[in-house]
Amino acid sequence: MIAVCGEVDMSTAHLITELSEDAIDARPARLVLDLAGVTFFSAHGISALLQTQRAAAHAHVQLPLRDAAPCITYLLALTGTPMSLDETAATSILTSDAVHRTGDLSPCPRLPTADGRRTRHSG
Repeated sequence: MIAVCGEVDMSTAHLITELSEDAIDARPARLVLDLAGVTFFSAHGISALLQTQRAAAHAHVQLPLRDAAPCITYLLALTGTPMSLDETAATSILTSDAVHRTGDLSPCPRLPTADGRRTRHSG
């Protein structure tokens, strides 16, 4: 299992790919990515997951995502990215009202302002 925590953006997404490919080289039957600790997830994270998924498929390694944070499940559902999710994560995607409401960014992280309050990212 690889646990991913914090922000996944253009400066950190490559770490998912590098760590996963090292683990995949050992040819386990299954490699779980635990994403419960992710606080921000960008398009670079989606690219890293897809690259990792390709490497796992090539090596015949199962690659389920465990406890994906809402910002991840939202992006996966919105983009139609095919990933193997654990049952809890899959249920949260299917039952999320935000997936059915166009333009609703509520499951995405709120950005802190200078006074410490959190506001919606406007775009």
